[in-house]
Amino acid sequence: MGINSLGKVEGFSEFVKSREWDIFLSTTFRRPMKTITIIQNGQPKEVEVWLDDKVSARKEFQYFFSHLNYAVTFFDKYMLALVCFERAYPGARIHLHALIQRISPKFCQILQSECFEFFGESEVRPYDPSKKVSFYFGLKYLKPELVDFDFLRVNSRRRKN
Repeated sequence: MGINSLGKVEGFSEFVKSREWDIFLSTTFRRPMKTITIIQNGQPKEVEVWLDDKVSARKEFQYFFSHLNYAVTFFDKYMLALVCFERAYPGARIHLHALIQRISPKFCQILQSECFEFFGESEVRPYDPSKKVSFYFGLKYLKPELVDFDFLRVNSRRRKN
């Protein structure tokens, strides 16, 4: 799987179709995620900034699911997610699309509510294998330099081993 010089993802559709996914999640980080100090008129000033990098977004995603699972058992030992971190343009807030394994689709409604509370505008729905991959990841509209995929494993905080 990779992105060729024409910006098309090679082997991605086959990879996605070869896995058994349970749910689809799409969300945009709405809240400022960190405070930085800037100098304004010669004085230090703390300002909140949007989540601006994939590493922070990845940590927030993992934190959310591991702590949510502590309160309500959505998954047993771990969950797996194929996550696409994207931006509409450089400097825009990070948006993500994720296909998730090991969380039952019966949790979609409560998970959507929790995602909205934590992240902001969110959509959670059962995965439908009859849909094309482009239904979940609109790759033909994305510029490769604005997209980053990650395959994440999130361990349950309830995990015994």
